Amino acid sequence: MTVDQDLSPGMGDGAMDVSIHPMNPDEADGVSQLMREAYLGTYPKKFVYNPEQLRYMTESGDLFSVVGTGPEGEVIGYGALRAYPGYPEIGLMGSLVVSPAYRNGELGRNLARYLADYSEKRGFPALTAEVSTSHPSFQQAFEGLGFFPSAVILGAQPHDISYGGIAEHPGQRESVAFLTRLRSSVRYRPQYLPENHQEIIGEICRALGLLASPGKEGVSRQEPTIIEESFSEETRSGQIVVRSSGYNFRRSIAQTLWNLRARGAQSIWMHLDASDPSTPAAATAAEDAGFIFSGILPGKKGLILLHQFTREKICCDQIHLPGPLGTRLLAYIDSQRKPDLPRRQSSTGVTPRAHQPRDRPAS
Repeated sequence: MTVDQDLSPGMGDGAMDVSIHPMNPDEADGVSQLMREAYLGTYPKKFVYNPEQLRYMTESGDLFSVVGTGPEGEVIGYGALRAYPGYPEIGLMGSLVVSPAYRNGELGRNLARYLADYSEKRGFPALTAEVSTSHPSFQQAFEGLGFFPSAVILGAQPHDISYGGIAEHPGQRESVAFLTRLRSSVRYRPQYLPENHQEIIGEICRALGLLASPGKEGVSRQEPTIIEESFSEETRSGQIVVRSSGYNFRRSIAQTLWNLRARGAQSIWMHLDASDPSTPAAATAAEDAGFIFSGILPGKKGLILLHQFTREKICCDQIHLPGPLGTRLLAYIDSQRKPDLPRRQSSTGVTPRAHQPRDRPAS
């Protein structure tokens, strides 16, 4: 697929043919050069600076890379698509970048459109774009393609990111938003939603075309909790995927939080399965440990509830989100924050694993 359009440096029209196509192996060097031009060395996903690694990830199928090139074959735009970590049914778009000289045209939106079209061919029922919140340019590109804000993670990336003239070195860790779109309307079986968040969840679902009726909370499981955790050295952030919440969830999530913070995580976000009857109780336990509700993603079995934890001081006035739903979601997240949380031992109320007593099932 090739997209031809008129584009000239610094202008929305002119006389320049732009080709948008899957990245060829010999274009990986151009992508790395583009990333250095746009972000200097501050972009947190460091594989884009390494042509060999970028080629390997693309050729292995872990990453779908698309480029925009000018008439001389120079790389002037880039975007990527992969499966969302832990949820292969969700397509995750990211690393969208346009050369500073061509940002006033339609190249960013055309790259996003190309990736969105390709995601449908790949069979992703849901597509979400991970975008920075300190400037609105790429958010507007996705908004024009029918994407809506579904979650916001405060302080998810390092604060020293440079945007090549758009937003130089924000004075706080950079936040990210997930802008989401479904291939078609979806009706879920009853979902087990925390009562205090049902209203905002309903607003996001209506925007996305999701239909789900609330189910009644079930009894706590007698099986143990199953949690997957990961940590990124590049972003100093942690991710938690709760596969099932059992009798020992409260202690398990506190221990996982301690583990990630001990490794240096400054921002942590957690995924809960709303098709699990134990999820409302798990959400309450997580919020007691300092997590706040962040939004949703549409999973295969049902809604994925996102919660986040950070001790960083994040000013929401520096965060931009598209449309009334973005404003509403950001205000809702901000209203949950408690700036003066007490600092207890290890900041979570638990001690390291070696000194913990064993959990036992409730009688």
